[in-house]
Amino acid sequence: MERKYIYSGLISPWIGFGFVALAMYLNSSWFSITDNAISDLGNIYHPWVNYPWVLSLGLILSGLGMVYFANGLRKEFKELANAIYNSKLTSYDSLVSIIDTSDIDHAISIFEKEPGFVFAKEINEISDTEVSPKYNELSAKINDLQKVYMKALMEIFPEKSFFPDANSTLRITYGQVNGYHPRDAVYYEPVSHIEGVIEKYKPGDYEFDLPQKFLDLYKSKDFGNYTDKTGSVPVCFIATNHTTGGNSGSPAIDAEGN
Repeated sequence: MERKYIYSGLISPWIGFGFVALAMYLNSSWFSITDNAISDLGNIYHPWVNYPWVLSLGLILSGLGMVYFANGLRKEFKELANAIYNSKLTSYDSLVSIIDTSDIDHAISIFEKEPGFVFAKEINEISDTEVSPKYNELSAKINDLQKVYMKALMEIFPEKSFFPDANSTLRITYGQVNGYHPRDAVYYEPVSHIEGVIEKYKPGDYEFDLPQKFLDLYKSKDFGNYTDKTGSVPVCFIATNHTTGGNSGSPAIDAEGN
């Protein structure tokens, strides 16, 4: 950041504090920090207030200085964002050109100079040294207290059923691939196919655009051995499994372990 913005950010708060102190001094005959609000120093309707414009002027100058500093931050962040998103790491072709080499040391040296990599590395180092240790320490204390808390709940409410917290544990649920009737005369098939992907296709859309090769394969019906008994390519399915809120990308295994 340019020095003029840094100086503005450092000096502006002190300008505000200085003018507040000056206003308090000019009104020391009646102003008390314990009995009055600082805003009283700028109240033009109180006849006993001396130089009420002093407080307003200080706040205005301090505010303008901080706005100037904030503009410097905006420029700094914009330059950083542009440097990151215009780097070689955000282009597939450029990234391939870096890693598709036998000179590993050269590739690493390029990575270490890229703004995005440097920024991510700095964040990761701060997280490892300043955030994670305290987070892990507090998490351990919370886990220990959670045991005491749950034990107390179970003793107070013996008639209630308590389910264990299964977060971060191996969980298996089972069911069948089946459709369902959401309402009268409506049935949802259990399996979606490639035709549905084509129906949603929107050229240039960030969510529903498709590679040209995909479109060519669909047009030629060159599906290889990926078709099911319908002759189409299955894409997704719904089942009777108990997966509240979705299965978060967990793997699905059929009855034969496939």
